[in-house]
Amino acid sequence: MITITEKVNCCGCFSCYNICPTQSISMIPDDEGFLYPTIDLNKCINCNLCEKHCPILQSKNNIQQKKEEGQIIYGCRNSINNELYKSSSGGMFSLFAKKIFEDQGIVIGAKFNEKWNVVHTAIDDIKDLQYLIGSKYVQSEIGFIYKKTKELLKNNCKVLFIGTPCQVSGLHSFLSKEYNNLITIDFVCHGVPSPLVWQQYLKEIIPDNSNIKSINFRDKHTGWPQYCFSYSYISNNQEYKYYIPTRRNPFMRGFLHNLYLRPSCHKCKFKGFTSKSDITMSDFWGVWKNYPKWNDQKGASCIAINTKKGLDFFNSLNDKDFSKVDITFKQAYIDYNHSALHTTPYNPKRNEFFRKFQQEPFSTLSLRLSKDPILTQIKIAISDILNVLRQINHY
Repeated sequence: MITITEKVNCCGCFSCYNICPTQSISMIPDDEGFLYPTIDLNKCINCNLCEKHCPILQSKNNIQQKKEEGQIIYGCRNSINNELYKSSSGGMFSLFAKKIFEDQGIVIGAKFNEKWNVVHTAIDDIKDLQYLIGSKYVQSEIGFIYKKTKELLKNNCKVLFIGTPCQVSGLHSFLSKEYNNLITIDFVCHGVPSPLVWQQYLKEIIPDNSNIKSINFRDKHTGWPQYCFSYSYISNNQEYKYYIPTRRNPFMRGFLHNLYLRPSCHKCKFKGFTSKSDITMSDFWGVWKNYPKWNDQKGASCIAINTKKGLDFFNSLNDKDFSKVDITFKQAYIDYNHSALHTTPYNPKRNEFFRKFQQEPFSTLSLRLSKDPILTQIKIAISDILNVLRQINHY
């Protein structure tokens, strides 16, 4: 029987929830809004499958281990401008998904539901791909999607599953065997914010979320990497759209300052490419130094190919649909993208945030606790100036 004595030891992956044969496990939110397993002792048969399939209990902490050997890493970006613009970085997920659809397969990933919470879902129609595109900085609810994945795989359906490293690891722990018709993709993860905090922010900006039409955490309206948070809503039959620079958006600031990440994110067991994913996606930060040709605000991705199955899948893409360039492990993850290898630091102000979360307006609290020191503000200002100069030089 799985017992959570320390919250850092549960990543909320839902593997235990999916594997329980008597459905005696419920995922219940705590005071911070994160879901944790709770056991119904009247239903539990003490089979211990929940413990055997928990990726954290079964994993070894490989945070310091870098999967450099055998990895192939490319800088990539989609050649279709519309798909590139709608993406968070280089638009490669669209190409991966379309390839699966060509093979009559299923794509599983995160989308907003009708209440603008983030959930994992399965799609079989390219028309629905728009709902899975783009970063969503809220922990998604897996539900029984692992069970659904297994059913599809056993029926010889090709499946592409994309999620955080802990979710991909949770899927592999649940399946307990390799499937040739499964492609798993994770991404370099900073950490997952609380769904409760997210809903509180939404209530502040749009009291009735049924009026929301769109949300984009990384809108390229202001370019890449200086992306912005955008949202639109309907009022009196008229659509209103707002663009908020990331550094001035209360939710994004609190997220990037680690005020309300899941506790396990601060002791993540899945750094260093240990999730067993076939492919890892991330931003191609440092493109201005390593490949200036793409330094044009459109975005670019790092694609790390971790397995032979991942390589075969990548090679099956149409070369005309994207561009690629070889990059090194150092260029991708040591010089930039440190979250691939290192756990997100704990912010000492996190406790204060949750103590005052229900007492003080969210935006006021988040902006106050995420205020940068003067030296950091100066560094950011200099970085912004340099980015502008790079763009001038590019054009």
